Amino acid sequence: MTSFGTSCLPEPKAAWVVWAVSLSVETTQLVIVSKEVRDWCDTEGIDHQLTAPYTSAHNGRAECLHRTLLGKARAMRMACNAPAFLWDEFCAMAAYLTMLTAATANNGKTPYELWFRNKPSLSHLREIGCRAFALHTPALSKVY
Repeated sequence: MTSFGTSCLPEPKAAWVVWAVSLSVETTQLVIVSKEVRDWCDTEGIDHQLTAPYTSAHNGRAECLHRTLLGKARAMRMACNAPAFLWDEFCAMAAYLTMLTAATANNGKTPYELWFRNKPSLSHLREIGCRAFALHTPALSKVY
């Protein structure tokens, strides 16, 4: 499970279990949240909301993002006739490109720019299928 800021989470206790977290809304089958977790969320300014099991439609923001990412990944894969086993790479690239794309909800700024306070460099991006070369650097000898 990938999440943002997991280094500041309290140590897991037997009293609480969280199976799936999507930014500020949880959609899970079983959620047991202790007072300690609720207090921690309050002190960190996290709006911790629970939804009913199997109702992912309640989490519209995440559903919209997933649909966008899958659409981008599908378009990239189809554009270059890539094999199906590269699907996860296209999904990861779609998420990466989304971080580098400006949004009107962010006043025309990218999520990268909001997080790091500088504009992202796009010079490393290349078109899918372009010629690329691997850089092989031999190990330096230990004799100085």
